[in-house]
Amino acid sequence: MRQKKSGQVAFGGVMAGLALVVMLLGGVFPLATFCAPALGGVLVMLAAAECGTRLAFGMYAAIALLSLWLVPDLEMGMIFACFLGYYPLLKPLLDGIRRPPLRWAAKLLLFNGAVQCMYFLLLVLFPVGYLVAEMGSYGRSMLAALLGLANLAFCVYDLALRNVLRLYLLKVHPLLCRHGRA
Repeated sequence: MRQKKSGQVAFGGVMAGLALVVMLLGGVFPLATFCAPALGGVLVMLAAAECGTRLAFGMYAAIALLSLWLVPDLEMGMIFACFLGYYPLLKPLLDGIRRPPLRWAAKLLLFNGAVQCMYFLLLVLFPVGYLVAEMGSYGRSMLAALLGLANLAFCVYDLALRNVLRLYLLKVHPLLCRHGRA
């Protein structure tokens, strides 16, 4: 049992380190503002599948704090901390809602609330100059269109998380078990 627990902690540490590297590399590429936190969330989800949700939440907290501190793009760090980092951990709970319209309503409500909260922090509470100028140059209709596209991207991300987890559990997890990991 002790060896299994140490293996889980090691796996979680490797996933956390990899997620932080992804976040740091995302700061190098301008188009990675949304992709790096999404990939980091996938790594948190995989750690939860191997190590349990409790360890994965601790991992998420560590990555979020380090991202906010180390990643040069504050918006990217906030995207991970405010939504994409913990959403894969809440997804199984939300997927437990039996009625699809209610399930999607809950997911979209959570997403839109997190986005509103995050941009309030970035634009009002701790204003980031370039972001305030960029958002100020958009009209209301452009901001509404961006929010609509963000909702569409979130729905695709939600479906992708399900498929990535299935693929991981079918292809990678058995390999880890065979080599004495899980």
